Amino acid sequence: MRFLAAAGLLLALVRPCVATELQLPAPGTPRPEIAGLDDFACEAEPRASRCRLKAGLARTFAGVPVEGAVIDVRQGRVAVAAAFFDERNFPAVAERLAADLGPGEDYSEELRAGMGATFTNVVKAWRREGTVWFAEQFAGRITRSAVSRVPAAEFDGMLAARAAQRVNGARDL
Repeated sequence: MRFLAAAGLLLALVRPCVATELQLPAPGTPRPEIAGLDDFACEAEPRASRCRLKAGLARTFAGVPVEGAVIDVRQGRVAVAAAFFDERNFPAVAERLAADLGPGEDYSEELRAGMGATFTNVVKAWRREGTVWFAEQFAGRITRSAVSRVPAAEFDGMLAARAAQRVNGARDL
């Protein structure tokens, strides 16, 4: 009997972890209606909270492993939702979004790395009913990509802020 109990425990420990597909909530979704929010740890602030995907949870987006995810909640509603993944998976994610949402718009830009080299940051966007899905090849560092859902006005503001940061046609990563 002990052998069977030990064998069952061993199987439970070595069973491969099955990743669940992460759903990014739409901007404007009320906090109580956010599917899967229990998988996030939320920090409360006076008017906003940032929820981060809990460590150790296996999640995918468009079939690729997610390294992290955030949901920003302002005034009780989703403001921004984003998933981060290894940059090597960017082409697969962009292809999946194009297959699901259509060709999208190109907002690619030139970035400058720490040693002064410039390279292209591929940014694709899909506008839907006042919100924008966008995929960015280099999200804050050269090894990380992201997919985000934001209100259209916030996306347009981000584009304007990035344009203002450009020097000689490129902005710093």
